Amino acid sequence: MQVHHQPPDPATEPMVTAPLLFEKPCGTQVTIQNWSLAALAWPEDAGEAPKTGTLNVPFQGVDVRFPVRLKPAPDRPGELCLSGLSGRQRETLALFYRSLLSGKMASSAEVITSLDTPLDLVPMEETESEKAATEKPSAVRTLRAVLNVVVYMALALAIVGVVGQNILTNLNRIDIQHGRVANVTTEVQALADGEVKYVNVTAGQAVEKGDVLVTLRNRKGEAELNKAKNLLGPAKDAHQAVKDDLTRLDALTQELDPALRDAGLALLFESYLPKRRFEDVNTRFQRIASNTPAAAAPYDPAVILRSAILKERDIRAVDVKKRRADVLGRRDFVQSTQIVAPANGIVREVLISKGQFLPRRTPVLTFETDEMRQTVGWVSEKFAETLYIGMPATIGFNTDGTRQRLTGTIVDLQADNNPQRPGEYGILVFVEPNDLSVTDARAQLRVGAPVNLEASRQTFPRLKRWISSRTAPDA
Repeated sequence: MQVHHQPPDPATEPMVTAPLLFEKPCGTQVTIQNWSLAALAWPEDAGEAPKTGTLNVPFQGVDVRFPVRLKPAPDRPGELCLSGLSGRQRETLALFYRSLLSGKMASSAEVITSLDTPLDLVPMEETESEKAATEKPSAVRTLRAVLNVVVYMALALAIVGVVGQNILTNLNRIDIQHGRVANVTTEVQALADGEVKYVNVTAGQAVEKGDVLVTLRNRKGEAELNKAKNLLGPAKDAHQAVKDDLTRLDALTQELDPALRDAGLALLFESYLPKRRFEDVNTRFQRIASNTPAAAAPYDPAVILRSAILKERDIRAVDVKKRRADVLGRRDFVQSTQIVAPANGIVREVLISKGQFLPRRTPVLTFETDEMRQTVGWVSEKFAETLYIGMPATIGFNTDGTRQRLTGTIVDLQADNNPQRPGEYGILVFVEPNDLSVTDARAQLRVGAPVNLEASRQTFPRLKRWISSRTAPDA
């Protein structure tokens, strides 16, 4: 018995309105609103209809998907006939179709039954073609058997070759998993609170170490700096006035007119020794000088006044020094709002704008130094005694559809978790390309791009050297 499937006729199958999803080969999904068991009404805004695709039939929250072929319906513009459906697929589509026409939801049992309906069974009895095949001469069977043996042997040799090559390759290399180009950019942060006054760079701009990238304005710091400057000026003036008085005192000690001398000393006494009267000090000095001239020098009003002025001068000098240090410190603080390049490199992204207020430690921009880009991958901890810094490696990647491989060197090893399996211990392997300039590395190794990393065990070169050492004639 043979079962023949007669496809429905678009002219006799009424269309229903219910959304079906049709997925194009490119992955784009199109919603089909009107359809029947025989054809689909292709939406005008869906573009050109493909010849093949995948049809999604919704059943109680579960989508039943199967591939279909489409061809234009004769004499029915805008409709596409369904072809290539198996019996099970047509039965499933028909169940959904009947439930829409009847207004009754199909049960889960009916859905399962439609999916399991044995409509695609092969004929239960031997067909004419099979009978003819069994009656072919034995020579044909022998030739077929020989061909099968040859094919199986070729497949076996191919499998053995592939497996053998993999074994030999694994003896000489270590596959480093999850390879990618490492992120070499760093964030430059604001060192103090401030308002962005100037942004001096743009993304992609090359800078040198110390170049001013961003200038901030700290209004509070500027106000405190101005206040400190205003206090420094009077302090310097007071210090200079004391030094001028000391010079005046030196001139008075040389004055020959006693009256002028005593008048000038009296004025200075009022400034530096307000609690002592010049007349009393001078009278005492004159009495001691007349009785014991050798002991009178320490009681000289000029000597006493000089000591007081020198003491005041030292106090004023310390005050000036302190206020000058305060001005310099506040000036350095205000100037610290200038954000400078930490090294030679390239500005990758500017994260702020002019006029924006930045709290301390706010990221301002991302920066890449002029260092060779590295790739990083992960291996199991079982290779801890095998891998070493300086070990040869290769970096494989694809550029514009062309496979490329670079020689490299392992430059660092760090214990870390598996990036795909948190909690699983392993080793991070950092590989740096050889014979590649920083500019070429930036052009070829895009940050975050996947790469294929392999570490070379150097098994065959070491074996060759060992054989050479064993077979070399003794000197």
